[in-house]
Amino acid sequence: HMLTAAYLEQFFNVEGQGVDAIQNIVFDVVCNIEISDQELLSVSTEGASGRSLQDVSVILTFTTTISYRTFSESLTPDTVAERPFVDEHMRLDYVQFLSENNAAQFVGDVLGVSAIFRGDDVPETPSEFLPSINNTPPPVSSAPTV
Repeated sequence: HMLTAAYLEQFFNVEGQGVDAIQNIVFDVVCNIEISDQELLSVSTEGASGRSLQDVSVILTFTTTISYRTFSESLTPDTVAERPFVDEHMRLDYVQFLSENNAAQFVGDVLGVSAIFRGDDVPETPSEFLPSINNTPPPVSSAPTV
């Protein structure tokens, strides 16, 4: 959760990092994330070889406390907190950030993340989270093939 808070802060506080309109009008972001629950979700799928594969995902429930400055009076804290995860490209940047900052040492390999859901937007069944996670391309191995 500390890496996620650092990512949120970096997303907004590093000048010239992105071309996103909201990203460019928010600054001096300070973020804290507290995880209140985690749920393991396992789904069996059939691989290319016909073997059954186990896909394990974790659903995190968390509270984000965020402070920031902006030039926009209409920008809400929810919009700011959700912005770095709003589309697939931004979520892939987050996965790369986790990889570059050795998150695997603490939580294992992160291959994809979903959008942020809150309040009434939370899917009723955990399997509804999977479509946005499964669109993440598989990791590329640099190991030679035989």
